[in-house]
This record gives sequence, structure tokens and C-alpha cells, in this order.
Amino acid sequence: MAQRLVYDGYYGYNADQPNAYVTPSHPIYLAGNILLADFLHIDHLFLVKISNMILNMLALFALYLTAKMLFKNEWMACLTALLYGTYLAPLHFFRSLLTESPAINFFIFSIFCYVLAVKKNQWRYHVLFGIIASITLMFRPTPAPILLLVWLILIFQFGWKKAIQIGFIWCVGPLIVMLPWVIRNYIQFQHAFLFSSHSGNPLLGGTNPFFLEDFDGILARLNELGITDKEYAIRRIKNGFTENFPLWFSWFTVGKFAVMFHQAEPIGNYYNFFSPMVKKLINFQHLLIVVGAFAFGFIYHKNRSILVLLIIILIYIGLSNLFIPVGRYGAFIIPVMCLVVSYGIVTSVEMLVGKLRFKRA
Repeated sequence: MAQRLVYDGYYGYNADQPNAYVTPSHPIYLAGNILLADFLHIDHLFLVKISNMILNMLALFALYLTAKMLFKNEWMACLTALLYGTYLAPLHFFRSLLTESPAINFFIFSIFCYVLAVKKNQWRYHVLFGIIASITLMFRPTPAPILLLVWLILIFQFGWKKAIQIGFIWCVGPLIVMLPWVIRNYIQFQHAFLFSSHSGNPLLGGTNPFFLEDFDGILARLNELGITDKEYAIRRIKNGFTENFPLWFSWFTVGKFAVMFHQAEPIGNYYNFFSPMVKKLINFQHLLIVVGAFAFGFIYHKNRSILVLLIIILIYIGLSNLFIPVGRYGAFIIPVMCLVVSYGIVTSVEMLVGKLRFKRA
């Protein structure tokens, strides 16, 4: 897509003509790297890797600052950075052209900008959040409903009047980033696609409970019916819940969650070079972050920041469970889980140390 955009002048996914199949942030990001690589006379993929690595480092620092602003505790901030900085799965995506690398990083930037905007409460920071959040959604639209949650927080923070004003300020971001995409789609296809023109395939891919069916067979029946992926996916979901509710309910809740989070993303081919002990440590850290996020989230939910982070985790997982479950999709929410776990560990240790000192006294 990026090469066609740069060299052929049209935006098309798996097509020799323009289409609106996927949101534009990642193709434009890659196209920018291609243009710069051509100017510098270096390999395209090499420059993308460098760009992704730079984003990784900036995002890690942004996550550290986010924890410091939220919890006002250096230990928690450092532990957050340590947990995420040594969690290899999301960080290894820099080697590939997957959307995950820039998308996860911009998601972290969005969280940082939001916390900064709420703390400073100045219009320029709210504008910045709107822009970064819009860019993030143009990489991966899944977090879009989270915006409603973080806006509701403003009502409790500043009141209705101020929250509405801030909401309008946030709209500067979509006007700059998303409106051109919508206008282009309307002019090109007479339909104002906000995100993607096609979400049916991932939705259909998620309608195979515990992978009991052959997906090729599902596609064959789709072709026989002559309807869209999305229409067939919705039909399968309705029939599934009607005919076998326990199977489909468990699949759309714990089943897909287990697929995404039962073990760490295998970190590409590098995983094969690790010793058995290192592999065990990788999976232990993964389980610590995932299980710890829910455990500490519920234990310390009276802390408003922790409650909001927990709700964000639940919203993201709930939305992801609508589609096909993939391990790398779960990696998207790991930074938020690291924030919760770092708070939980440090707070628990402080409470334990306090009790031991009290007993000695």
C-alpha cells in the first residue's frame, strides 16, 4: 500500500485501484519512511526498523512519565518502565511492518497526553491529546469507545460545563487527522467511511468457537450464500447463541481471552534461540502482568486511577473479543496492565513493610 501510494499515486489495499479497506495511519507512516529512505539512499525496511525503535524508546519514556504523574511515586514509575521495557513481545514488533509497533506506541502516547492534559488543564494539551488520539485510531480503531470513558472522567474532574468545552477542544484532532480521510472516502466512493470499509473478515474469523470448524469450510459456505463477510458473521453469531449458548458465550468471553493471553507472544523467530529457562521467565513475567493487572485492579479499585485503568483494560478486551483472537492483539493493552501491576506491587510491599515495622515497634 505504501509503495503504491508513493510510486503510483493511489491508496489501495490488495487492489490495483483506490479503496478504503484499512485506516491510513500505518500506510502513511510507511510511505513517509519510504520517501525518507529514498532521499537518504538507504533500504526501506532498515529505516522502518529504526523509526519503530525510536518510537519504542519514546513510548517507554512516556509510560514512565505517565506512571509518575498518575501515582506520584518514583518506585512505581521505574517498575512500570522495567516491566514494560523487559516485556519483549510488543517491543520486538519493530523488526516487522506490522501495525502493532507504531499503534501500541501511539496508544501509550495518547494515555500520556491525556494524563498530561488533565493534570495541566490547558487547551494546548487537550488539542495535543485530540491529535495523538486521532492518529492512534487511524492505526487501530479498536480503542475508540475508550474515548467516551475518558471524557466521562472529565465530568467528575471538572464538571459538565468544562467537560463539554474540553470535548469540543478534543475535536480539533479529528478535524485535522480524520476529516480528510472521511472526505476522501465520500468523494471517491460516495460513502463517508470513518474507519475501514471492511471489518467483516476479522469478525467472521471470530465466529469459530475454539476453532472446532475448518475455516475454509466457513468461507465456502459464505461464497455459496453470496452475502458479505459481515452479514454472514452476524448471522453465525445469532444462530450460535440461539442454538448453543454455553459454547458461544464461553468462546466470546473466556475462550478468546485465553487465546490472546494464555502465554506471551512468541517474539518471532528469536524465541527459538532462547533457553528453556528464559522461555519460562518470559511466560512468568507475562502471567504476572496479566493476572496481576486483574488481581491488583480489583484489590485497589478504590484508587480512582487504578479503577479507570482497570475499566480501560476490560473495555479493550471486551471489544477485542468481538473479533478473531490473536496473541499480538493482546499485546496492545500490556502497557496499561504494567501501570496497574506496578502500583499493586509497590503498594503491597509498602503495606507489608509498614506492618512489619509496626510489629517490631
